[in-house]
Amino acid sequence: MSELLRARLGRLSPPAFQAARAAAVLRGDVTVEVVSEMLRAPLLDVVAAWEELERAQVMVGERFSHELLAETLRADLPESLRRLLSRAAARVLAGGGTEDPAPSRMAELWLAGGDAAQAAPWLLRAGAAARRTGRHREAAQFYAQAAEVYTALDAGLAFDAALEHTESLAASGDPAHPQAVEALAAQAVTPLQRAAVATQRYRAEEGQAQPPRLRQIAHEGLRALASGTASPDASPPKV
Repeated sequence: MSELLRARLGRLSPPAFQAARAAAVLRGDVTVEVVSEMLRAPLLDVVAAWEELERAQVMVGERFSHELLAETLRADLPESLRRLLSRAAARVLAGGGTEDPAPSRMAELWLAGGDAAQAAPWLLRAGAAARRTGRHREAAQFYAQAAEVYTALDAGLAFDAALEHTESLAASGDPAHPQAVEALAAQAVTPLQRAAVATQRYRAEEGQAQPPRLRQIAHEGLRALASGTASPDASPPKV
């Protein structure tokens, strides 16, 4: 089946083939205008290529006639071209190529494009969007990815993302929450960060610890706050 699809794609002209490749990278965000911006090609040239794609039954309007065609195009993309097209797609979509690009999709494109620094803020937005709709486990995954990316870029932002990850685990009742708290504690540097860890530790133990232990944790948080002034850009602890 894939060889038949490749044969069909192989009969396309170079402009039509490149337009199909761009559409495959875009997945559900395909419009002729977005493809034109991605390829930096004149719109009327892309329209002509699109008409060829429709005649070849590769596209039906602004969608692939069969998802296997898109999958074949993506599978055959050289890695360097995949990265280039993914970054181009992310830039166009972020610039208004669609109404409201999904943060998770934007993060996916920037990661596929090899630009983790651009992906990280979108991962945070994806986590926040998931939490707003009660999808806490999904949010935890996005925040964990953001924390991993920020580890190499900014320790403060890495802690903030790890804190959001830990909070999402707590909200979902995930048994991994206590381990996440201890990992968070290893990153805490400022008084506010240590206080945030104490808050998360309290949440982790409040259902099973005895009152003396809970008071100890609460006092640890208060001592952390009293131990000094946090840096101006430090985030407040989550309560």
